[in-house]
Amino acid sequence: MSINYRFFNSHRHFIGKKDQDERNEFGTEVRNIVHIVDYSITYSASPRLNFTLSLPFQYTRRAQPGLIIRDSKGILRATPGIPDRVSNADGLGDISFTGRYWLLKGGNERRQNVAIGLGIKLPTGDASSTNDVLVGGKRIKNVVNDQSIQAGDGGTGLIMEVQGYKGVGPVTFYASATYLSNPKEKKTMRTFTSPDLTPPALAAQTGEKFLSIGDQYSIRIGGIVPLPHLKIFRGMAISMGLRDEGQPATDLFGGNKGFRRPGYAISVDPGFTYTHNRDSFAFNMPIALVRDRTRNIIDFFNRPRSQGDAAFSDYSIQFSYSHHF
Repeated sequence: MSINYRFFNSHRHFIGKKDQDERNEFGTEVRNIVHIVDYSITYSASPRLNFTLSLPFQYTRRAQPGLIIRDSKGILRATPGIPDRVSNADGLGDISFTGRYWLLKGGNERRQNVAIGLGIKLPTGDASSTNDVLVGGKRIKNVVNDQSIQAGDGGTGLIMEVQGYKGVGPVTFYASATYLSNPKEKKTMRTFTSPDLTPPALAAQTGEKFLSIGDQYSIRIGGIVPLPHLKIFRGMAISMGLRDEGQPATDLFGGNKGFRRPGYAISVDPGFTYTHNRDSFAFNMPIALVRDRTRNIIDFFNRPRSQGDAAFSDYSIQFSYSHHF
């Protein structure tokens, strides 16, 4: 049984790899404050085969300026005195079920092994939640929440993963890659974003007035080493690695129409673990090194206009606890 907690505050806007730091100066940042708690149970059918059921819950707040105007110098600024437009999206996310099989057996398991995994993600999270929000100081009912804070993505997905480790002296090197394929192209609910300003013919061609259901991926590499063999450090280890997480502009299977903000973040990933008997604790704090908001479908159709932006966090905090029965 495991409980995993993740927190991040995305507010740094990027177009491509360019940081739009002026948005902080002029008060036009959009801020997502996200808390995710994932409860999971893993059952080992054999020493090499296991199955995991994961139930994520999220608690999210999104705030953006209530009204943005262009001043006499052509600079976009938040209008003083206008309340922020605030949305909340809380509740159960998309449940997943994954099976994993370790390829090696016997003594090899102690110092090296590779596992492959296959699973399914079910559309149990609310992908069309709404809020009553203030827009320009006026209250509008049932505004569709931004895609970035929806509890679910609206599609049934295929989970594919591979992971492995190799012991070299006191260091255990690890690597993992997970890809979530969402074949369903887009949702049927309208999005409340800039696509409403897109020329009708172009919006129809790209399907941008509806939210896309995009693929996602995560890649991690690094090493973990136990602390010195002293009684005070028993069961403790430190780790250091890199992780790359993101959403591609096009999907592995299915169509690509609909509005999305593709991109990725590459982070340095320091961590700490402590194991005592049947209990394990882990702490990681990925710190962003590279953030890139890549082009989406509307950007490709709309060249040579500059591409859209997306907000990223500077870091995230991750904590997990697991107990083996």
